[in-house]
Amino acid sequence: MAAYQPLSEAPSTQASSPIASSIFSGLIFDVDDAPMLQRRDLVMNGCLVQIALSLVLLTNWRRSPTLLVLQPFFLAAGFLGWYGAKHCKSNYVAAHFIGSAGLALVFLLFILAETFLKHTQNQTHANADLYFLFLNAPMDLYLVFTSSASVVLFLSLRQLKAQLSQRREQMREQFEARTRGEGYPGGVAPAGLAGVQLSSAGAAAEVRRLALKNDLRCPITLAVMQDPVIAGDGHSYERAAIEHWLRTHRTSPLTGCIMPNSTLLPNHRLRMLIQDLEADPTL
Repeated sequence: MAAYQPLSEAPSTQASSPIASSIFSGLIFDVDDAPMLQRRDLVMNGCLVQIALSLVLLTNWRRSPTLLVLQPFFLAAGFLGWYGAKHCKSNYVAAHFIGSAGLALVFLLFILAETFLKHTQNQTHANADLYFLFLNAPMDLYLVFTSSASVVLFLSLRQLKAQLSQRREQMREQFEARTRGEGYPGGVAPAGLAGVQLSSAGAAAEVRRLALKNDLRCPITLAVMQDPVIAGDGHSYERAAIEHWLRTHRTSPLTGCIMPNSTLLPNHRLRMLIQDLEADPTL
């Protein structure tokens, strides 16, 4: 196995400056995660206040046993919303909206229906149940705010992930078009096995070779990596590319989730694999 050393200058498909030479990476760098991060912080803070309000309302359990039953659900919804916003998990953010707004609506309809039923039966103190609405009014009003913020964050998360997916698909299509020779003089790519007739065994080997080569490409530049590193999201990238991304983003370029940290660890095993396969003229 080749010794661990800096990679030599790559062929024409591998540039010495991954960011400057890549014609594809600009597509993904244009994705802006700042608006989503602002909404994320708003929902996280809102859910913390919702949890605090739920705990305060629990102190009135002697006066309203009904609220004692509802507040644990509001607490759980607030925690789910905070956790979902912190880790950019849209399903948990949706659970916060459904749990908070849904329970508040069910509670309102229940009180109104019970009050109406008592009026039809001419019961005394028919309006007593409306007391619960006023007692829980601060929480209900606040839930309108936090639920609305959760909906906006949910849509922002979906939009960011869809944007990243769309840009990666555009990059892949452009890269494959260039690999087929589109954009080259005469429409012929500079290297590869185009036009070569392969046996079935050779074709299977070629499929495996291409799959391996794709695994060695940086998700940002689509070039075979020269200095692969492992980012906080667990994926490997070209060092220069992911450093450039992290200067203006706090999310993963692959998943759209928050990067747990900005630490980049050298992927020695992957780098040595690239070095070992570098001698292959078809790589």
